[in-house]
Amino acid sequence: MVANLIGTLILKRSILTEKVARRGFHVVREYGVEPLEGVLAQEVMRKEILTVASDSKIDTLRELFQSSIEARRQRIYPVADESGIFIGVLLRLDILLLDSSQASEVTVEEMMIRSPVVAYVGETLRTVADRMAEREIGSERCRS
Repeated sequence: MVANLIGTLILKRSILTEKVARRGFHVVREYGVEPLEGVLAQEVMRKEILTVASDSKIDTLRELFQSSIEARRQRIYPVADESGIFIGVLLRLDILLLDSSQASEVTVEEMMIRSPVVAYVGETLRTVADRMAEREIGSERCRS
């Protein structure tokens, strides 16, 4: 009983969960089950994504949607400059809402969101969800 008391006071986790954590498993809470706390962003993120160039025309992307199922599965497209550096994101909804007559004249750079809200691979989904709620990002279109 004394060993249990000392372990409880000194360790932030029980001996069992300390062993599990040392083997590389992400242990957040021992007794409460919060699904979003136990899953990291890297475990649910899509790794194969389509990136678009900032100088691409919107009508080119519309043609890509017609020919590629993979392109249609994505809702947000990272935008890269000519050196391949991430500079913003483009929403598929913005592409679809643009009038067809303007699509051949407008570039991705003109329509992209320059300061998007991002999630990092080591963050829990709880942290990501809290950030999304804070910025009011959800199923509706949001440009904040």
